[in-house]
Amino acid sequence: MGKIDLRISRNEFFRDYFERNFYIQEMALAADLLTRTDIESLLYGADPCDGTVRIFLNGVIPITEYARPYNDIDGPKYRFMAERIQRLFAEGATIVMNRVDNKISSVGTICDEIAEFVGERAVANAYICSGGVGTFGKHWDTHDVFAIQLHGRKRWRIYGSTHILPLAHQTSRDHKAQCPIVPLFDADIRAGDLIYIPRGWWHEATPLENQISTHIAIGVHTTKYIDYLIWFCETVGPTLVESRASMQDEENSALLTAALLPKITTLLQKKEYVREFLEQRFVQPMPRNFLVGSE
Repeated sequence: MGKIDLRISRNEFFRDYFERNFYIQEMALAADLLTRTDIESLLYGADPCDGTVRIFLNGVIPITEYARPYNDIDGPKYRFMAERIQRLFAEGATIVMNRVDNKISSVGTICDEIAEFVGERAVANAYICSGGVGTFGKHWDTHDVFAIQLHGRKRWRIYGSTHILPLAHQTSRDHKAQCPIVPLFDADIRAGDLIYIPRGWWHEATPLENQISTHIAIGVHTTKYIDYLIWFCETVGPTLVESRASMQDEENSALLTAALLPKITTLLQKKEYVREFLEQRFVQPMPRNFLVGSE
């Protein structure tokens, strides 16, 4: 890889960690990806109403608490109020910046490296805080996460999984009581360190008092077999006469299913269908250089 040094091969990662265990690598990244100037520029240019920037303090804070309307040349807009954000930040709020991979090219480059390493799509959010209680508490994510500490330190606890490989709608919101009591990992993460957390694994990141902390969470959104099944049913399924037949009753349904299953089983395994599906899922990385090209 380029800027990131995971000190592990792709084969080792998929054999020992991917979707089955967390991975810690100290000093995986030396470059300063997200400077204070970058953060200030994002806040200056962001639209408070588009969801790019959100502020959390014991829950999400309404934008009316830190943004105000004004009349710009091309119509009414909102802008952030610096003094309000500074006060919330001092009180322990966390500033969350979504999709910084599309806004800071250096972060986008790191996303591309992770995406290439895993062979899947990746996006990045940034979390900036100074003390406080953190953003989400104990939770699991429905995607794999590579968390990289950029500035300061933060305490991470990882607990393991109680819901194996959740899908996007299978969140931890209504399952907080199921989180294991004793963490498998409990330590401070320093600038440059990286944590890989499989989807479905309980974890929490807690700010340290009077410690300004910035980390990015690179979410890896994998292609799942259920995605292939849905694509197959929508694309190939209608070509089968049996799938277009009307379901009249239980007996009729059983007969149609018995006729369909052998055909579906055979077609699902065809490499040309798998290849077509995967090619449609592949997304080229966003360009990072626009004004300077190779000569």
